[in-house]
Amino acid sequence: MYAHAKLIESDIISSAWLEILKYLLGCQGSCYNLIVQIQDPLQRNHIFERELDDLCKRDNLLTIKHVAYTIFPKSLWHIYGGDHEKFFDKYINNVYPKIKTSWGNYFHRMIHWTSSYGSSPINQIEKILVAINESTKIWKSAYTIQITSPTMHLGRVRGAPCLNYITLQLQENKIMNLMAVFRNHYLFPRIYGNYLGLGQLLEFICDRTEFKVGILTCLSSHAGLSESSRPSKIEMRNFLSSHA
Repeated sequence: MYAHAKLIESDIISSAWLEILKYLLGCQGSCYNLIVQIQDPLQRNHIFERELDDLCKRDNLLTIKHVAYTIFPKSLWHIYGGDHEKFFDKYINNVYPKIKTSWGNYFHRMIHWTSSYGSSPINQIEKILVAINESTKIWKSAYTIQITSPTMHLGRVRGAPCLNYITLQLQENKIMNLMAVFRNHYLFPRIYGNYLGLGQLLEFICDRTEFKVGILTCLSSHAGLSESSRPSKIEMRNFLSSHA
């Protein structure tokens, strides 16, 4: 397994995803320190996404939309667009209680985060929106969204969040970039949906602060092809060759 850092730069998510697939197939399906930088995380290749979803569905894996929703529920935001307070309240009180597993609650930790059991929740995104909008100066790297908690997740081999934290990078020209750090990241079925959700989260924060969407950067401490044996490496290679 490769331990040196690998940098992949691409214009859009789909081409970055294909480069990741190619790289992982070439290093026995696993690597450390995968850095992916996407210039326009909002540009969509809908045909590619449908084909990737079809491959995932054949193997009973999560769809791109399902994964992206865990980071940013864009369909819910469309309903309450323009009123983020109602959007947050609806998610906390109506959407989140329906999630039956410990997986899938990244967004909840962003807007209802607790540092330990029983502590008062913090809406990290709301605090960041207020801080940016009320500041008379552009602080380049002051805003971080925490996902993991040392009191709840430290030392847990399984079941801890794979997304560790998100940091916002503000530029003087009113462009905002986003960097996310993952401890563990699988191509099937997570990476594409996670990148999409992060791009949509960045778009939301930019919309609320009058910034422009910039670059998405993701660091995966460990990255692998699949968290199961599905799809097979033969299916993966065939999918890669069909998009060469």
